[in-house]
Amino acid sequence: MQNNRSASLIKSSLSITAVLLVCKTLSFVRDMLLANYLGASELSDVFLASSGVLFLFTSFILSPFSVAYLPIATEHYLRDPEQGRSSFLGKIYGAAFSLGMIFLLVMLLFLRPLVELMVPGFSPEAKEQLANMLLFQLPAVLFVMLSGVVGGNLRLLGRLNLAESSNGVIALVYVLYLLLFRHHITAAGLGLSTVAAYGASLLLCAAAAARGGIPLRLRRFSRKDPEIRAIFLAMLPSMLAGCVKQVNALVDRVVASLLDSGSVTIQSYASKMTVTEVGLISTAVSMVIFAQASRLSAEHDTGGLEELVSSGLKFVSFLVIPCCVGTILYRYEIISVLFGRGAFTQENVRLTANTMMIYAVGMLGAGIEDVLSRTMHATKHRKFPAMLGAVSMLLNAVLNLLLYRPFGVYGLAAASSAVLLLKIPFYAAYTHRRIIPFTDGRGIVKNILLTTALAFAACFLSLPVKSLVLSHTGSTFAGLLSGAAVAAVLYLSAALLTQKDLRAKLLRR
Repeated sequence: MQNNRSASLIKSSLSITAVLLVCKTLSFVRDMLLANYLGASELSDVFLASSGVLFLFTSFILSPFSVAYLPIATEHYLRDPEQGRSSFLGKIYGAAFSLGMIFLLVMLLFLRPLVELMVPGFSPEAKEQLANMLLFQLPAVLFVMLSGVVGGNLRLLGRLNLAESSNGVIALVYVLYLLLFRHHITAAGLGLSTVAAYGASLLLCAAAAARGGIPLRLRRFSRKDPEIRAIFLAMLPSMLAGCVKQVNALVDRVVASLLDSGSVTIQSYASKMTVTEVGLISTAVSMVIFAQASRLSAEHDTGGLEELVSSGLKFVSFLVIPCCVGTILYRYEIISVLFGRGAFTQENVRLTANTMMIYAVGMLGAGIEDVLSRTMHATKHRKFPAMLGAVSMLLNAVLNLLLYRPFGVYGLAAASSAVLLLKIPFYAAYTHRRIIPFTDGRGIVKNILLTTALAFAACFLSLPVKSLVLSHTGSTFAGLLSGAAVAAVLYLSAALLTQKDLRAKLLRR
């Protein structure tokens, strides 16, 4: 039974990862076009700063709402599937729309102070551009909220791939705008393309949910409804825990705005690279764990939950660690291939690559946090992630302020990585004491150490191949591709030879 559950986790995670890979590829195409047409400029700084507002909303409102309602909706759905499809989930739509409207109105009332808070170092002209762009983007808030909840309902139905594919639609709309208007890219155009992107995402999710029996219908809800009240109460600690990543990212952007022009762009591209790599892996695994852990918790299956989390941590480490090592050793080639053209100068490439290297140090911490925090929310242990999140936000802000003057964007990256790594022992200790006993704790640590050694060995052995191909072809892309391919083959071969459990699970599938 345990082996079947572990194999199912791997299979489901790989399937979702494939969808995420397509979506993230489109997102990188968008960033490549932005870098080519705008470079590290004032307008690119403005657009990336405005994007942070929607991401902050997603983390502060949408993610806590989704995390809070899914365990409750799962229990409700298991008791009465038909009623769960029609009545209860319809009320969720109504509550989500109301939350989106509240946030939209708050944004309208406090737009100017928000701009001053977000980018204190921007010029007056850049601040005016940002305010105008945010005004154009505001209707997207409602689309984001509703599409997020519809996506959560698709996960409830087991249609995880459909839920995640909406992000690819968002990136595709941006790509089309940049290609069609590459000679006339404006703040207003970027703002309107945001609305169109999230509107298209909502249409996709709504159509898929309707086919699954959950049409997008806003139903009245009462604050006195015990299940609705339970969701809103559960949101309170989740709001703090859920917004930690984006608040930290926002703090990074705020402090980066105090540095030279283009620093926001460099910091954003560097952090996005590592966030994307971790996201491709940990997001897929943590989504599967969240859905399965919610069900196992409702069934009081502690043994199954322990095996699920242990397998998730090992699988995340197996995939994240080589990505971390490869990112560090191939940093210049990665940034040069993705952004090193057009208005994006070689100095921009160097700064972005080195900043990315420092962010990469915290990748394993981010992956482990995703798995354990999702487990805590699935088992309704929401207060600890909230408290740890509050402490980490304060620590990140303090470290940013201490490090940005002597080290520039490098200091911002170092602060983020340090905070991610420091949180892991606390997450692990709480999970062990309050949720599940890690009877295989030594096995998890041994797996991480072995994986790290194999990843470094494989990547170092691939460097001569990269250099040889680069010297003969003169192509950075060819050198990167050949080196990465050799590293991947060496790593997977060594892992399959040294890790019996992994070999058995993969070969079974």
